[in-house]
Amino acid sequence: MLSTELKAVLGREVQSRDDILDLANFLERRYQGIFKGDRVLQTLVLLRGSDSVRQMHGVVISRKMGMSVRTLSFALAKHNTSLKTLRDQVLKERCLKLMDSGISGATDLTKALGYCDTAQFYRVFKRWTGCGFKQFKESRSH
Repeated sequence: MLSTELKAVLGREVQSRDDILDLANFLERRYQGIFKGDRVLQTLVLLRGSDSVRQMHGVVISRKMGMSVRTLSFALAKHNTSLKTLRDQVLKERCLKLMDSGISGATDLTKALGYCDTAQFYRVFKRWTGCGFKQFKESRSH
């Protein structure tokens, strides 16, 4: 259903991040700049459309949004958030989706999410969920 609606808006199938950005631009024009004012939503659209969220640093995102890193930081701070918080949110979402799809090994998740080593992934996972990776997996299996 949504794919059909997006196809109608864009005039083609949604196949890439550029299509998502085209949609964001359409929404901005359609709703007279309301979307442009919501830097949190715009940042999330860019992060979710990225193949490698961990490589989406402030410079990359701010350039895509046509502003400086400092301006983006201030805009996000107005909404009591930061790029780090939004990146963590998107990475956590991806991690949980991967786990739901059957990828449950820490090594596979570490690679899929772009972390350097499993220890780093374990630390981040604990920060996201409040419990260790093994404990989280056990609690989901019951």
